[in-house]
Parts: sequence; structure tokens; C-alpha cells
Amino acid sequence: MRKIFLSLLFFLPIIAFAQHNTISISGKILDGEEHLPMPYANIQLFSLPDSVYLRGTITETDGSFSISSDITPGDYFLRLSFVGYETIDKKINIKSENINLGRVTLNMDAVLLEETVIVAEAVPVVVSEDTTIFNATAFRVADGAALEELVKKLPGAEINEDGKLFVNGKEIKKIMVDGKEFFTDDPQMALKNLPANMVEKVKTYDRQSDNARLTGMDDDEDETVLDLSVKKGMKQGWLGNVLAGAGSKINGMEDKLRYEAGGTINRFQENSSLSVIASTNNTNNQGFSELSDSESENSGGRMRGGGNAGAGVTSSSTLGVTFAQNYDKVELGGNVQYGHSDNDARMKRDTETFLQTGSSYRADTSSSRRKSDNIGVNFRLEWKPDSMTTVTFRPNLTYARTKSLREGSSHTANNLRKPINYNISNTSANGENTAFGGNLQYTRKLNKKGRNFSLSARMDYRNNESDSHSGSEERFYNESEEIDSLSLLNRYTDKNNNGLTYRLQGSYTEPLSTNYRLQFRYTFQQRNSASSAFVYDEEESEIYIDTLSNKVKNRYNTHQIETNLQGKHSKFNYNVGFSLQPQLSQSETTVGLNTGKDLKQQVVNFSPNVRLRYRFSKQEMIMIRYRGQSSAPDVESMQEVIDISDPLNLQYGNPDLKPSFRNTVTLRYSNFVSESQRSYRLDADFSNTMNAVTRRVDYNTLSGGKESHVVNVDGNWSTKAYFTFSSPLPYRKITVSSVTNASYADNVSFTGENRGDAVKSTTHTLNLGERLSGVFRAELLDVTLNASVNYLLAQNSIRTNSNRETFNYTLGGNTNINLPWDMFLSTDISWRIYQGYSNDFNPNNVMWNTQVSKNFLKNNAATIRFKIYDILKQQSSLTRSISDSDTSVSDTEYNTLGSYFMVHFVYRINTLGK
Repeated sequence: MRKIFLSLLFFLPIIAFAQHNTISISGKILDGEEHLPMPYANIQLFSLPDSVYLRGTITETDGSFSISSDITPGDYFLRLSFVGYETIDKKINIKSENINLGRVTLNMDAVLLEETVIVAEAVPVVVSEDTTIFNATAFRVADGAALEELVKKLPGAEINEDGKLFVNGKEIKKIMVDGKEFFTDDPQMALKNLPANMVEKVKTYDRQSDNARLTGMDDDEDETVLDLSVKKGMKQGWLGNVLAGAGSKINGMEDKLRYEAGGTINRFQENSSLSVIASTNNTNNQGFSELSDSESENSGGRMRGGGNAGAGVTSSSTLGVTFAQNYDKVELGGNVQYGHSDNDARMKRDTETFLQTGSSYRADTSSSRRKSDNIGVNFRLEWKPDSMTTVTFRPNLTYARTKSLREGSSHTANNLRKPINYNISNTSANGENTAFGGNLQYTRKLNKKGRNFSLSARMDYRNNESDSHSGSEERFYNESEEIDSLSLLNRYTDKNNNGLTYRLQGSYTEPLSTNYRLQFRYTFQQRNSASSAFVYDEEESEIYIDTLSNKVKNRYNTHQIETNLQGKHSKFNYNVGFSLQPQLSQSETTVGLNTGKDLKQQVVNFSPNVRLRYRFSKQEMIMIRYRGQSSAPDVESMQEVIDISDPLNLQYGNPDLKPSFRNTVTLRYSNFVSESQRSYRLDADFSNTMNAVTRRVDYNTLSGGKESHVVNVDGNWSTKAYFTFSSPLPYRKITVSSVTNASYADNVSFTGENRGDAVKSTTHTLNLGERLSGVFRAELLDVTLNASVNYLLAQNSIRTNSNRETFNYTLGGNTNINLPWDMFLSTDISWRIYQGYSNDFNPNNVMWNTQVSKNFLKNNAATIRFKIYDILKQQSSLTRSISDSDTSVSDTEYNTLGSYFMVHFVYRINTLGK
């Protein structure tokens, strides 16, 4: 018995080892042509002979990978794959020791070079450290689609009515191509013009500022960017598209002709890139961001929309060139772009304003025409004369010219819905904006351990000029609803705002040890600005009205003294520091009610800053950050008179405005489970603002007019959260994703009636949203289904019985079908249901678009495409907005493009491998 027991003790470890043998399989994946590391390649382990999937991972940025798993000895095979490359299945026999495959090369799939469709099982989403990678081939779009259509399908991505791109609630202000800036500060150029089929992967991450990347110290000036990886096969020649299309509005007499034309030519190489983009259309596809604007909404209206709805109908043209070139010691890049837009908009709006004794109701209608021309130039240079020194220079220039005409009318009623006034107005305005500036930075490393110092200088100059003619006729009603009085006004206003801002900064970084760095930084900034507004009666155009005119000069100096400690460990990183910010503001008024009154304000702000990040693994992390930031009021808000173009809505500034200070706490959690290919991400933040800028509004209950004065207030705060989830189902051809968002905000303002004491009121706004989508992808077709709901609740503290809530529901989907003879069918449909809006609007609609295309010529270089937009003729543009300053809720609807068809001819320029 004793011998048997001893024998069992001897063999027990062997039995346990056989059942729980932890084996590591490692290696490195290289590109077969250039022998460069291949990051994010897919590694999957399967058992034999049943081919059951066991475990998977992706390669690191250096191409290496490692899979560890408790498996029994036997035969297995490892699948190594990367989209656009030939897949390799390596049979391996696992015994008791770890396996190192060494270097494995993947060769490019020859099918890619022939431009036929590759069908592969692509992993949709991968998370690696701070970067989220979307595999473009997992999100199929219509043949010939632009990048915008691909981005819309990415989990957590959304393009709003103004054409701005948001990912997980954060605005994307810059798009990169292979790590190089593509049309600096203008994402729409890439979204609207780059072809989706050139993109292999879409990466999103927070890109550090130039200063942080050069000094190695985080400065909390990150910006969220979208970085496109171009397919390897697209880097061997020129690639581009030429498009021409024409069509007609269906059953419409106004602006029947619809046209689109454009072209792109691109060359992306390892050390250089060049892109030329040109387009013109009258289908609301503005392929550029308006670089600047010289008008406010009250002086002509800035109304834009993205997609095919938005604010009115827009014709636009754009031309742009962007380049990047890397040499041994110098990196160059930049872009020049021109944009023109012509917007024709008709608007109607219903507004309820919450007052102490009841509500005021106003209905507005207007029509406007606005033309603008914009020119922008950006340039960047990075010079490394030696391994220890870096010099960067970023100059920029913008110029914009606008012309606008606007006619409108409004009705105002009291709490009993009885009319108070009727207003007819017209405005014509011309404006010019000029701005230029630049940033120069010198960084010197003092040793290889991290000691360095940095000097930088920045200058920005702007000049905005505008002149406007405004006329109005007001009719006022008595209690019997009869016209009691009439007022006629015709005014001319000449405005000018200009400013010069410069900033000097110096920093020194000292490594305390391998894991710790200490940085000292000093910043001085001076902002000199001037603003003038001269108002004339049209009949006496030689003498301005002193009580309505103003001229103010302001100088705002800021000193910022900072110290930061940074600790970096294998899993835990942190930045802890504080800053002291003495601020001085001086203003002088030489025209207007405050003539001769000089104001001087001194403020000292002290704020800590904390950034903590913990990595559970390379795919799972959590980050918490606190930041305090001050901002000065703009000089226009410090004028006594801001805008009197609408006699029923007079706006006044406040020379005594104080700088505001904002506290922000941010939380981020992300996780990617390689075994199941599931990804999770949570972004949340909380902020409150001291001395926030708001308005004190006084209503005249007899005339229906109001006066608003800019004031400081405390009590403004907000919180919001975004949660995204994506996962393939066990049947790998189906992927589901979810986006959940929630936000809550308190906005404080002051409301008074008939020049009585103003009452402090708070508007509480709750917004909840959920968007679900599922994608099925097979060889011949893919289908996407989606559903969303958005809930908005607005409550006001002084009118608790006037709470407003709306529900927006959307159900829809799209499909792309590969037909015989190189034909393709795509269709999308969206049913929108709106509840809780004003009765005067017709919000519910079904949007249905469809297209069929045919490829022909050698290598399918040409495409003919027929597309119908809004087949059911139900498109609408309806939004609800909550005012932060005057306790009001507005429902607004604009005219839209309507139903039309287009016939496109597309020719693809491709010299790959030639």
C-alpha cells in the first residue's frame, strides 16, 4: 500500500502537467516584400483534426506576438493573417516546451494588385494600449464610396448636422494618413474626398502636442485624431478618382438640376505623400470646413448642414493641395486650400421662453442667402540638426469673405397665446476676416536619460471687419389684439475687431531616476484686442449714434508657473503637479456709454492637475485626469453695446466681466478581449465653471421685446458619459455593436420682467441615448441593421410646469449586394419618429436611398452609377435646442435638398506597380 501511495505521488505531477500544461508560442511577423514589422496582424490557434478555435491575439507594433495557454500535447495549427496578404496556416506539434517560430513573412495577396474584391474574415476592432484600430474591410461600404461612409459605420463614430466627426463623444479635429497630417485642421477634406477603398485600417488615439512629444512630459493638450493606414499595394504609384454626375430634382420646379464633379489624385510613400483634391456640387456635400466667419447669426445668419439635410441647400466648390516629405534631418508638410459656398436657407422656429409669471411664445420664419470664399494655408517643419536638438515651426494664414442677405418675420404671444407684436426685418451684410500666426519651438536634450529644456514662441493676429444694413418694422398689439403702435428703424452698422496675441514659454525637465521626471515650466501670454461698432441712422449717415456705438481696447496678461512630476512604471503611470496663474486685464473705452472709464482687474488662480493611468494589460487600461483651466472673456462681450440690429432683441456687453475658470475630471476605461474579439470603452467627464459667462435677460411683457446683458455666474456644471461595445457573435460573420450615452447639465441665468429685479433660474437638461447595430457579412452581400432612441428632458426652476421632453426614434439599415457581371446594388433606409415637438412641425419621415452601379473597362477602372436620394420625398431637418442663457426651448426646421436622382461616371486612376 505504501509503495502504491509513493508511486501515485511520483506520477501525480506528471498527470497534472498533462492536464494543465502552460505552453507559450511566440514569433515575429514581417512583410514579405519590405521585411518590415507588421503590427496588428491576426494570430489564431486551432486544434486538430477538428479545427476548433482555441485562442487568438494580435502582433505588437514591432511585429512580435506571444500566445500562452493551458493545452495538452498534440497536433495544432496556427493561422497567421493580415488583410491584403496571403494567409499562412502552420502545423505545429506541441510537446512540453515553449515554441518560438522565429521570423515569419507574409506575402501580399496578388489579387489585391488586380483590384478585385478580397473576401476575408477580418477582425472588426482591436485595442492596443491607447489606440483603437478598426479593420476597414470589416465595414463594407457601397462601391466608390468616400471615406465618410466608412467612418459612419465605425462603433462609437458619429457625424453631426454640421459635418463634424465625433468618436466616443470627442470631436476629431485632425485626420492623419500614415501618421502624417492630411489638410491640417480640416477633417472634412479627407472625409468627403478620400476613397474608402484605399484604407486598410482606421486608428483613433489621443495625439500628444509637439511639446509633449519632444520633452517626454504630458501637458494635457492632447487632441483626438483619426489616423488612416493606406493599403500596402496603394503605395506603389498614383491613385485617384475622377467623378462627374448630373441629375434632377424629382417633381420639383425650383433648382431642378443637380450636379457633382470632382477629382482626387494621391501618392502615398514611406517618406512622402502628395494629394490634390477638387470638387464642385450643389448637393450639400461641402468637402471643406469654412475656415473663418465674419458674421454672427443676428447679422446675416451662419447656417450650414452636413450630409444631404442640414440648414438649407448649399452649392460649394473646393480646391486643395497637401503634401508631406521626410528627409534625413528635416520633415516638411503643409496644405493650401480654397473653398466657396453658396447657401440658400429657409427656416421656421418656435420658441418658448420661461418667465416668472408665465411663458412667452415666439414664432419665426426667415429666408437667407449667404456666399463665402475661404483661403487657408498651413505649413509645418521639423528640423533635427543632430540627435539632441529639434526645431519645429508651424505658420498659418486664413482669409475669408462673406456676403449675406436675410429677410424674416416673427410673431410673439403672451402666456395666454394672445399676440403682443409682429416684426418684419431685413439685413444685408458684408464681412472680411484675416488671420495669420505661427509657432516656433526649440528643444534640446542634455543627455540620453531625459534631461532637456524647451523654448517656444507663438504669435496670432486677426482682423475681422463687417458692415451691415438692417431695417425693421414692428407692430405692437393692445389687449384687444388691435395694432396699438408702429415702429420703423433703418440702421447701418460698421464693425471691426482685431487682436494680437503672443505667448512665450520655457520648460526644463530633469530625470530624477529611471521612472521619474520633474518638469518646471513658465508661460507668459499677452492678448491685445480692440473692438468697435459704429451705428448710424440711414437718414443721417454722417453722424454715429453715441449711445449705441462703442470702441473698446483690452489688454490681457497671463503668467503661468507650473511644476509637474511624472512617474512611469510597467503598469502604472501618473502626472501630478500644480500651476499658479496671475492674470491682469485692462480695458479702455473711448466711444460709447463708458467713454473715459478705464477698468483694471487682477485675478490669481491656483489649480492642481492630476493624471493617473493603470494598465491591467496591453488591451485593458483605466485613466483618471483632473484639469483646471482659465479663459478670458472676448473683447466683444466687454462692449457696452453688442448688437441692436433686432430692436426686439437688444444685446449688451459688460466691461466688468471676469475671467472664468473651469474644473474638469475625466475617466476612461477600455478593454479588448482577444479571445472573443470583444471591445469595451467608457469615456466620462464632469466639469463645473466658476464665473461662467451667461446673460441677464429682461423681458417687456407689453412689447414682447427683451434686453440681455452679459454677466458672470456660478453654478454651471455638466457631466456626460459614452459607452461603446462591439463583439462578433459565435457565428463570426455577424458583429454587433452598441453605443450608450448620457449627459446632464445645469445652466444658470437671470430673468426679469419690465425692468424689475432679475430672478436667478436654472435649466436642467437630461439627455439619454442608445444606438444598436448589427452587421452580417458574406461573400456576396452584407447587411447592417440599426436602431436608436434619444431622450431629451428640459426643466426650468422658475417654471416647473413647463418641462419639455422629446423622444427621437430611428430604425433602419443598409445592404450592399454583389451582382453578376461586376454590378453592385446598395440601398439604405431610415425611419425617424419624433415625439414632443411643436405641433407646427411635421417631423416623422422615412429616408430611403438606393443605387446600382456597373464596373467596366480594363481592371474595372470605370464605374457608371445611378442613385436616387429620398425616394419617398420625406426628408426633413428638425432640431431642438436648449438655451444656456435665456431660459428658452426652441424647435427649428430648415428647408432640405429634397428628392432627386443622379447619374455618376467614375474613373479610377491607378498606376500601382507601373
